[in-house]
Amino acid sequence: MHDLEIRGSGNILGRAQSGHVAAIGYEMYAKLLNREIKKLQGKKVEEETDPELNLSITAFLPESYIADAGTRMDLYKRLASRENTSEVAEMEKEIADRFGELPPEAKNLIGVMEIKVEAKGLKIRQISFDGRTFACGLETSNLLDLRLVTELIEKNPERVRLRPPDRILYITRGLEGPRDIIEEAKNFLRMLRLCVSNAPE
Repeated sequence: MHDLEIRGSGNILGRAQSGHVAAIGYEMYAKLLNREIKKLQGKKVEEETDPELNLSITAFLPESYIADAGTRMDLYKRLASRENTSEVAEMEKEIADRFGELPPEAKNLIGVMEIKVEAKGLKIRQISFDGRTFACGLETSNLLDLRLVTELIEKNPERVRLRPPDRILYITRGLEGPRDIIEEAKNFLRMLRLCVSNAPE
């Protein structure tokens, strides 16, 4: 837990974990078990994208906010199994109800998880931020329509750029602090969501 809080959540918020139900949490265990059952039944199981986020922000549940290490670990596991932003928002409300108003680091964690589930839905394998530019790495099976991406770039030539074979860059303007980074990352993902054919507005 100490290492987790110093270095950040990293891959504990991803699916690359191993062990039995006590180690990964019931919800994640049930999800992985269901996938394996489908495979054994000969059903097609699409590989999930596990986005890697390198946003250079502090995002965790502080010990001063939730003292019990086991409780913090359980909340990390549950956050890792959220499937959409609504479920993340429900977790945020639950945490606030149980422990009081979230401190900045915990709010950042919620924002990072919202970004992660959105990126996962678009089959984005990585998002990094260097202080000015977001670089988005796409899976080969990504959902973006190249024609719509081209239109987006043509409308925003100074801010959105394509770097073959699989990266899209988004250039920002004067971001200040973690909240700005999180909100701009969400804005970038909203723009990309519109590049999916038949994507909801």
